[in-house]
Amino acid sequence: MKKFNTLEEYILAVLLPIMVIIVFLGTFGRYSGLFSMAWYEEAARYIMIWMVFIGIGAGAKKNAHFVVELIYMIMPAKLHKYIHFIVLSIVLFFNVTVMILSLRLVKGLYGMQQVSPSLGLPMWSVYSAIPIGCCLMAVRSLQYYIASLKQSAEGDVI
Repeated sequence: MKKFNTLEEYILAVLLPIMVIIVFLGTFGRYSGLFSMAWYEEAARYIMIWMVFIGIGAGAKKNAHFVVELIYMIMPAKLHKYIHFIVLSIVLFFNVTVMILSLRLVKGLYGMQQVSPSLGLPMWSVYSAIPIGCCLMAVRSLQYYIASLKQSAEGDVI
């Protein structure tokens, strides 16, 4: 279970240097005239897309996404756990909805067998970042909520 808790960080730690190297080599090759990598921009774009959607799971794990703090500030502390539950419900509803809709999109792209122009990657594999990222965010948000409930039961404030 420990490896699953750091899954996003491992994936991001691998993807970021790969993207940086690809962009560096592509830019160096283009401006120096020594070699050409016509596919580097597309590869960097798709890696960035995957990093964003995997990163939303990492952000949810640490509760690092934007929240409206004003609600917590004006409400009494005893209502914070209920507000936290409402926020979690909204986040889960959004992520499950986007996950379902994006799975339909991925299924349609799989059926069309569309590929990317330079790399020849199946487009469904690129768009798979959306449901995977939303699933990670839903799971991590739920984990954070459960952990904060345990902390509040021990006497800490959520």
